[in-house]
Amino acid sequence: MSADNQNGMTEKELETSIIEYIRRIGGYCVKIQSGVIPQSYFSKDGNHVVRWIHLAPKGTPDIFACIEGKFLAIEVKKNEKEVLRWIKGVDPHSQEQARQHSLIR
Repeated sequence: MSADNQNGMTEKELETSIIEYIRRIGGYCVKIQSGVIPQSYFSKDGNHVVRWIHLAPKGTPDIFACIEGKFLAIEVKKNEKEVLRWIKGVDPHSQEQARQHSLIR
């Protein structure tokens, strides 16, 4: 199921819907931030400093959830091409399992 098939939802809107649904049914979930972000500050001697803060590694699923004691790691993609590209980056031993559990129809 792609976001394009969800009334024009963006990937972010689809993530928000998934999180709201999991919480509504009594599950626990967190949105995982990945990549790097800049932190800018002035040092004690007045120099402007920018450093990069590393978040979760690239490829980490978007949402971690627990529903009725079962752990879920959810990767949200907005279209089939992105899902297929993501699956190619998955460990070859779990590629078929990833395809079987994809929500693309």
